[in-house]
Amino acid sequence: MMQRGEIAVLQREAAYAKDENRLNKLSTRRKNLEDEIKEVLERCEVEPKCLGAFVSFQDEYSRNNCLKMYTIAGRKLKYPKQLHLKEKQITVMPAPPPEDILFPN
Repeated sequence: MMQRGEIAVLQREAAYAKDENRLNKLSTRRKNLEDEIKEVLERCEVEPKCLGAFVSFQDEYSRNNCLKMYTIAGRKLKYPKQLHLKEKQITVMPAPPPEDILFPN
């Protein structure tokens, strides 16, 4: 016949084994989730390529001023930081005439 202390030890061992099993499952799940997060972050690091954009100005003076700043800076090897967009150098040029732009219907 088992003593009361022996039963308590067996119960603790069973609980420990159950907790250890649960911990192993959680560790495996955590590793899988970390791998998924890493894959998503790697996909997010690839920035989509922007082919171009049109900017509207309130007046012609602002348009001309912008073109002038980028034309002057374009003759230098690097633009000043104020003329970067998200820390990347961009090219600025006048928009084509409206009749040359194809708008989807």
